[in-house]
Amino acid sequence: MTARRSPCRGRAARAVCGAFVLAGVVASGQSATAQAPIAQATGIAGQVALLGDFDHGKRMAAAQAVRRAPAAESGPALAAAITTSTDSYVRFRAFVLLTGLLDPRLEDFARAALTDKNDRLRQAAYDWMTGSPLPALAPRLIDLIETEQGEFVRPSLLRALAALDADPRVRTAVVREISRGLDIFRGAVIEALGLRGAAYAVDALAG
Repeated sequence: MTARRSPCRGRAARAVCGAFVLAGVVASGQSATAQAPIAQATGIAGQVALLGDFDHGKRMAAAQAVRRAPAAESGPALAAAITTSTDSYVRFRAFVLLTGLLDPRLEDFARAALTDKNDRLRQAAYDWMTGSPLPALAPRLIDLIETEQGEFVRPSLLRALAALDADPRVRTAVVREISRGLDIFRGAVIEALGLRGAAYAVDALAG
């Protein structure tokens, strides 16, 4: 048998082979470096950032990881995302997940969200206020009825307002909404009044 000649025999060939080996080492090092941020993203802050990933499976896995993490770790990461993330969906999901922790900062975040451009975040804030009413905000919510026209946001605002109907001003405002605006909005306030057993609205509803 004829012995196979090495492809790197000769000075010129050895130089070329050396260059390929060196390129391989560099590429390998770059690959390892590129993979480092991926490993770092497995921390809680990294998981919170993945809440807005285009891949549904990744979003769900990230949300599960955040929910299972100790509140002392997930709380600060979620709070930071609400205020600093440039991804509107991440901010929305971070707020929703934070409500599950009964975080004391929720009231501040909800108040700030009322004039936020993020539709989902506003809706989430109103939904939270429906279960955790803030009576001091009644006048402000009444004012917001005149400007909030988000198709999915306004119904949540109306429910949050109805939750404050111990205030006579709120009763007047929600009763007015029974016969005003789009059907989807009227339906939302009628449903909210029904769930609260709002006897004060019976005549208006009958009409």
